[in-house]
Amino acid sequence: MRSVTAAAGAAAVLAGLITAAGPASAASAAACSPAIELLPSLPGVSGGAVAGFGTGGLVVGDSGDRPAYWTGAEHTVHAVPLPAGFDRGSVKAVSAKGLMVGIATRDSDRSRVAFTHRLGSATSEPLTAPALEGAPSTSTSTSRGGSCTPTGASPRSG
Repeated sequence: MRSVTAAAGAAAVLAGLITAAGPASAASAAACSPAIELLPSLPGVSGGAVAGFGTGGLVVGDSGDRPAYWTGAEHTVHAVPLPAGFDRGSVKAVSAKGLMVGIATRDSDRSRVAFTHRLGSATSEPLTAPALEGAPSTSTSTSRGGSCTPTGASPRSG
C-alpha cells in the first residue's frame, strides 16, 4: 500500500510540474514569430544567397557572386575580400567566433580555392592550392599522430 501511495504522489507532483511548465512553454513559443527578411545587396549588384548563420545575428553567403556577410538588426551588408587573383565566390559557413570559410573562383581558367576570412579582417587567405572547377580534389587527408592534415598543406602554428 505504501508503494502505491508513493507512486500516486510522485505522479501527482510530475503532473503538476508538466502543467506548470505548459503555459510558460506556450508563452515563449508565442513570442517567437519567424519571418522572412530580405537582406540588402552589395552596391551595384543584385541577388544573392544565405549559406550560414553565426552568433549575434551574423549571416554569411553571397551577394551578386561576391562573398558577403550581414551584421546587426539592420543587416548591414559587408563585402568579404576575395583571395588575390580570384573574381567571384561565396562564404559557405561561419564559426561561433566569426571565422568564415568559402569558395573563390577565377574566371580566366575556372580554378577554385577554399578560403578563410576572419570577421573584421582586411584580407582573406586561401586554404588550398587552385584546382580546376569540377575537377576531383587532389588533396587527401592522412592521419599523423592523431590529427588529420591535407596532403601538401602544413598546419599553422598558433
